[in-house]
Amino acid sequence: MAAIGNCALCGFEKTLQESHIFPEFLYNELYDGLHSYRVLSTMPNAPNLRRRKGIYERLLCADCDQRRLGRLDDYAAKVFKGGIEIEVADQPDSLIVSNLNYEKFKLWQMSLLWRCGVSRRPEFEGTRLGPHAERLRRSLLEEQAGQPHEYGCTVVLPSSHQVIGKSIYPPEPITIDGHQCYRTSFGALWWIFVVSSHSAAFPFQEGFLREPGVLSIFKEHTHSSNFLLKLGKDLGAL
Repeated sequence: MAAIGNCALCGFEKTLQESHIFPEFLYNELYDGLHSYRVLSTMPNAPNLRRRKGIYERLLCADCDQRRLGRLDDYAAKVFKGGIEIEVADQPDSLIVSNLNYEKFKLWQMSLLWRCGVSRRPEFEGTRLGPHAERLRRSLLEEQAGQPHEYGCTVVLPSSHQVIGKSIYPPEPITIDGHQCYRTSFGALWWIFVVSSHSAAFPFQEGFLREPGVLSIFKEHTHSSNFLLKLGKDLGAL
């Protein structure tokens, strides 16, 4: 039976799709031979279980799910899995990824943060965006990626990336130098989203995606970045 409701993105009353919060391609490394993956619970009364599909809910209309956000997911999948020509320079302290489409990849990052923030699923209850949810919604609807510091995201390659690559960790709130942030893990990387009205003053902006489509991914094991030193044990506790 079709579910009718207001689409979380465009706001119109339409048939709602089973929309993924994290796009399905991010789960590919988690699936076993039976196309299922383990869900490990951190709550004492909630058992571990197995799922055959990523986390989804009836959230978006078909147009928003498949066209507006779907095209961003398709682009990101090509960045992760191949399909577009990007360049990666291996530096001692970071990986420098260039030739990204700034608008598409920045909007994709913002869409993940927004989807987690508006989701009603218990896995994302720690992501509470307040007025930022509406600002992100309008940016996505109007396809306005904004400046690098506006909902910027710093990416870290952990020393244990082979293990991290087999897991997805939902966002949890942290504070960095007085800025509200959310960190999550997927694609063998840590992603730290800055959700702050004064993000122009965030001290580690060298990690944000910047024009004309360059992303510096910090290497955790080098311990050469002040940003990583700030995270310290907190990052390693994930």
